[in-house]
Amino acid sequence: MLHPLGIAGGGTSKHFTPTLNFPHQGTLGIALEASSARSFKCEKLQVRWRAKASMHPWGIHTFEDEIACDWIEDLNDSHPVVFLAHCLDLGKAKSLNYLACVGVLCTAELIIADSVPNNRVHPEAIQLWITENPDIDLKAFTLQAISGLRKVLNQQPELGPPSELLDRWMDHDHLGDAWLEDKKKLLRMLEHNLTR
Repeated sequence: MLHPLGIAGGGTSKHFTPTLNFPHQGTLGIALEASSARSFKCEKLQVRWRAKASMHPWGIHTFEDEIACDWIEDLNDSHPVVFLAHCLDLGKAKSLNYLACVGVLCTAELIIADSVPNNRVHPEAIQLWITENPDIDLKAFTLQAISGLRKVLNQQPELGPPSELLDRWMDHDHLGDAWLEDKKKLLRMLEHNLTR
């Protein structure tokens, strides 16, 4: 049974029933609620499951995820240096929860968006934040971001705790592989960023 989906935000609503085409999974018809929301997050229609959902993405890129888009709002509402340091501080946890992993990915993407603009899929809000915060030395977070991203992508239990985000993506066959390759590319870009 399909559950209704809603677009985040308030205001006057209109109902419609579009069809989303997933080339590898067939076609799925869903009921959506259109809203005159204050803003849509991440340049995309943000869709939220009203029923249980195991993940919140609509694509394999970091900011194609509801929680990652919320991270941008948190970044805007926080002291940036403290916020970014907190996102990269995974400590000695016995496991890496979904939110902590998303924080690492988003911080890594922010660093790369600053060093190598237009090389990855980033929402305009990220470039705008970088433009409005030129005094923040994002490159200074590169080593921590590399360490955090290696932990998030670790597939060898003897080397560290499991990553809930990685586990969830690996349950998605070909999409999981594409997601993992995209994050490995991000890691390589961070490592290259150290030599610039």
